[in-house]
Amino acid sequence: MIDTIVTVLILGILAAVALPQFTGALHACRRDAAANRVISDLKFARKHAIATSSSVAVQFQLASSTYELTGVPGLNGATPNYEVDLSAYPYGASIESASFGGDSVVIFDFNGIPDSRGSIVVSSGTHKKTIPIDDLTTGVTLP
Repeated sequence: MIDTIVTVLILGILAAVALPQFTGALHACRRDAAANRVISDLKFARKHAIATSSSVAVQFQLASSTYELTGVPGLNGATPNYEVDLSAYPYGASIESASFGGDSVVIFDFNGIPDSRGSIVVSSGTHKKTIPIDDLTTGVTLP
């Protein structure tokens, strides 16, 4: 009986030590997944602008941690614009900031060039990642 109590006590202590590390790793994975989604969607917006010879705006909503690609149809076909909610499953992340020349919208012209430099900061827990936008050549610079 005492052996069982000691074993359960040791397992409890190990779990208490491991939980913060697990939580930190989970937040880092969520942050990375959200950042990768934003990067992929920015590249998609740029390629769509080039392919259709039209401007594509990516508008970030900080309060709801969402963004929308204006003029790009939603993947489900039911929405007129492509929308992503980073606060929802599987990301569970938030958009801390999105700044492009004073606003939270970046517009890729028909050549795929963004209208201004800027960056997006995504976070989960205390883990943050900055995604820079470069207006010189490629549009999106991988961090």
